[in-house]
Amino acid sequence: MTYLIRVLTAERWNFEYSEADKPFKANPLGDLRTDHDNLSVFELDKKKNNLNDILLGFALKKYSVSTLQYVELDPKEISKLGFDVVNAKEEGNTLIQAANEAHMNIKIRSADKLVELAKHIYTKTENIQTVKRKEIKKLIEDSLTSGTLTSGDLNCGLKKVFKNS
Repeated sequence: MTYLIRVLTAERWNFEYSEADKPFKANPLGDLRTDHDNLSVFELDKKKNNLNDILLGFALKKYSVSTLQYVELDPKEISKLGFDVVNAKEEGNTLIQAANEAHMNIKIRSADKLVELAKHIYTKTENIQTVKRKEIKKLIEDSLTSGTLTSGDLNCGLKKVFKNS
């Protein structure tokens, strides 16, 4: 089974919610920024062989090495909710080509649909994965050591961290 993954901040999703008695919190929507009515996600292959490429792509967009959190979503469930999931590899904008090849978009047609998706993600918080800072640092170091990346590929913040690599 393939999954769609989206980076998020787990703390934003840590609250009690019941459809019957409370409005949905606004904080989680900060993790669901759209661009041209598209929510960027990445398709994780069945054996998760491309997970490190995707994580590396995420990590290289940050200016420091930090813990990454992401949620795994079932694309069939997303489609059943009425969302279109479309290939958008041409829009992938990481330094890692394999991550860009896995780039997808969830079409978000309205603010109401975005809240509906947020409510669905809320029911999947057990699918939130955390990759520790130490693991992210090793991933970048290994890529520098193997020649997959050069120090010239790093932004100014990461260059400071990996100045001797």
